[in-house]
Amino acid sequence: MNPKKLKILMIGPGECPPGGISALVDCILPKLESMTDLLYFGTSKKSRPSFETGKWSIQNILLAFEQFLSFLRVIYRYRPTIIHLHTSEGLAWLKDTFYIFGGKLFHAKVLVHVHAASFGELYAKRNWIERTYTKFVFGMADCIIALSESWAKAIKGITPGNILVMPNCVDTTAIQPPSNGGRKKNSVLFLGSLGQRKGTFDLVDAWIKLNQKGVELSLWLAGSDDDRFASDKIKNAVEKFSFRESCHLLGPIEGEKKIALLQQATLLALPSYNEGMPMAVIEGMAAGLPIISTNVGGIPELVNDGENGYLLNPGDVEGLSEKLARLVLDGQLCQQMGLRSREYALEKYSNTEYTDRLIRLYSDILSENSHAKRSLLDYGSLNRT
Repeated sequence: MNPKKLKILMIGPGECPPGGISALVDCILPKLESMTDLLYFGTSKKSRPSFETGKWSIQNILLAFEQFLSFLRVIYRYRPTIIHLHTSEGLAWLKDTFYIFGGKLFHAKVLVHVHAASFGELYAKRNWIERTYTKFVFGMADCIIALSESWAKAIKGITPGNILVMPNCVDTTAIQPPSNGGRKKNSVLFLGSLGQRKGTFDLVDAWIKLNQKGVELSLWLAGSDDDRFASDKIKNAVEKFSFRESCHLLGPIEGEKKIALLQQATLLALPSYNEGMPMAVIEGMAAGLPIISTNVGGIPELVNDGENGYLLNPGDVEGLSEKLARLVLDGQLCQQMGLRSREYALEKYSNTEYTDRLIRLYSDILSENSHAKRSLLDYGSLNRT
């Protein structure tokens, strides 16, 4: 099928603090818009901090109602053949089910792209009404995209539908290692929401331990607060130390500023307790950085322990300190791991290959012949890492 004949309505974050979904959308949208007839519908507003999303409140209910009305106007006028929905978990997922019902009402094929870090786990904890509802709505989808093999297994426990594994991607042309060797010595970069889930406090504790031992590190924390007052907690934790000036709370970082940080840092650390397929890790790999992270979610599919970084158990502050010290004190090892990260990013996580796969998937979903259906079912094997 000619890609220009594909009428796609993609639903995802609007103006909001930087996050994994918005980073992926920003990466693939320009190519998809140039190759297909695609309209993007943004759902969120930048004025809302991340810790206020996904909660019951009058403001969120009114915002959801406003979004639903806007969506109905858009789908009525545009009449897409495919709806590509980027969704998360909890109340955000329940809200997003409206778009699935709306898509089916207008006879569109629906592709559900799950970005939730713990969808299967949360599903198991819900009451039988919510579980039955989620299973029913998943059954309406023509295709479900999981970010990793482990996620695909979790979703398979909810629905037997078409579940495809498509790891996230990055623009490996835009994000590259510095050409002039412009790394700043002993600089640790954290990209993500600040809080317990991403392991930010563990990273700060490990950074304090190393500086107390005389291993001088600069810590760059780039992201908005996921936990309320997370930035204040970090400031209070480092305030009493003389090296506090080397801990930099940078706030949300996007675009060229983020690329500049990736090209200046020595390594990227993301000691999360819960993750999917974090864009921060893939971006760090594309920039040629060694990665220190944890063995949760899809991260072990990105980081080969001892090859392009290190994997730890969540909460292992001592191990985190040791791995940080090993990399900043051994420049050759750091450089070798960074080169492997870049190689892996080019081989597996290029946005060019990703968008090509996505367009083939759109075409297969629309096709009614058996060959296309077999192609769709075979997609999981095409996207294994």
